Amino acid sequence: MPFYITSKIPLLLFAGLLTVQLNASPGTFYVTDYGAVPGDDAADTEAIQSAIDASHSNGGGHVIVPPGDYEIGPLFLTSNLTFEIQAGATLHCTDDVGAFYKTGIAPTPEEASNWKGLHSDYQLINGKDLKNVTLTGKGTIHGHGSTI
Repeated sequence: MPFYITSKIPLLLFAGLLTVQLNASPGTFYVTDYGAVPGDDAADTEAIQSAIDASHSNGGGHVIVPPGDYEIGPLFLTSNLTFEIQAGATLHCTDDVGAFYKTGIAPTPEEASNWKGLHSDYQLINGKDLKNVTLTGKGTIHGHGSTI
């Protein structure tokens, strides 16, 4: 009899772990865990995008921007994402105009004056064919009145 009890316990424990894994919700991804440093002079775009991409690789999740000032260029959102900018957090638009063009170089004023309407390749927050996306939080996205 003890043989059966001993052999069933690991199976039941394994089944319990399997159930937890199957019911696990998408993860939480803090941008600071991916290299974003609030308050420094370096751009945080790559770090924040890495957190978004990690969420996407996980099937979706909750990306959190904790309090502090972050400089960003274009960000590309993904489906099944909750993007939270917490109270006290500000995403500041970079003054690097070239970041908004595929070439990385801004057009000359003469070139820009010949275009009609929206002329940059990217916006500050981008997405295409997205589903289940939420932008939330009491933080701020500050574009600084940019001419981009």
